[in-house]
Amino acid sequence: MATKSIFFPFSSKAQRIITTIALGALLSVLMIHQGARVMWGEHYITFFKGIIRNPLQVGAYSPCSVFVAKEITKYVAADKKSGALRVLEVGAGSGVLTTKLEKVLQQRGGSYALDVIEIDHEYAALLQKRFANNPNVTIHCIDATQFKAAAKYDYIITTLPYNVMDTEVVSGILKGYERMIAKGGILSYVEHIGLPALREKILRGSEKELFIEKRNVINNFKDTYLLETATVYRNITPLYVHHLKIG
Repeated sequence: MATKSIFFPFSSKAQRIITTIALGALLSVLMIHQGARVMWGEHYITFFKGIIRNPLQVGAYSPCSVFVAKEITKYVAADKKSGALRVLEVGAGSGVLTTKLEKVLQQRGGSYALDVIEIDHEYAALLQKRFANNPNVTIHCIDATQFKAAAKYDYIITTLPYNVMDTEVVSGILKGYERMIAKGGILSYVEHIGLPALREKILRGSEKELFIEKRNVINNFKDTYLLETATVYRNITPLYVHHLKIG
């Protein structure tokens, strides 16, 4: 006959079922957590906290996956030139790409300077803490349009959400890239596959006209300097990574 405990008032069969369900749920959570770490890196939870705190400013559904990070930093990783490299990351968020860039630059050897722009104060504070022991990495908590470079950069990496910005802001940022990057330098940025076209179909009237105007500004800039476009499907959502050679 099934017995009951005064501390757990269910039959032994019920206890086994409940224990099995609890262990299954725990294992599922652990597997999801491990999968998220593989996809997005160690600090993915920080990103989602930022979405809750300020969804419009973050402007993305998830952090870039490690596969995007590998693609967007590949030209930095392949650079074999002697001498110091200067790299700028714009819109670091929770620091998935920053972590990858630091690793790539350290593995490359030689001296380097990595400047990181992040407008969100909490993200920036976390990044400053995380990279405090690396004097080559400098975190700038500032609007990208207000940043003044001390010298030109060999590479600029960015995941800024242009589709949620005003046309004037986007235009100003793109002009800033042209000023800040060295001749022959490479700018790499991401674009969500299909989302601009979907948004264009949804919008109406003046909002649609302004969105098309902004897309024209972005596409004209891209077409002027495009080196190559890579497609990364292992991301939420899939992305294009555009690599542009400036000058």
